[in-house]
Amino acid sequence: MMDPIRLKPAVELPVRRARPLAMGAALAILFAFGARNYVASMHHCPYASSRGMVRFDFASSPPGATVVREWDGRALCITPCEVTVEAEARMASYRFEIPGYEDRRLFVDMSGGNTHVEAVLRLSP
Repeated sequence: MMDPIRLKPAVELPVRRARPLAMGAALAILFAFGARNYVASMHHCPYASSRGMVRFDFASSPPGATVVREWDGRALCITPCEVTVEAEARMASYRFEIPGYEDRRLFVDMSGGNTHVEAVLRLSP
């Protein structure tokens, strides 16, 4: 019996091993940039479900005012003070009270970043 003759191709095709590796690296880089941009956009979205926390630094002139959150009437602190609340896409009203002085109401954006809020109170007539 004769051994079958094994034919070799006249032109050998190049081995393409670098192309899948390069495609995988390119996809990984695109995914990383896309994920970073998505997370960054969620920090600025007013409709995102978990917005995080916002810090308010309350101060008054003269110091010693009681800061009252108007929507529920809750006294939060006595100035100067710091309060951390959950961020929301709305405005909130805070009232500063000191006996012998006129009350002062200030509106604060709850969706912004950390905020310094200062009220100047006048003596009552």
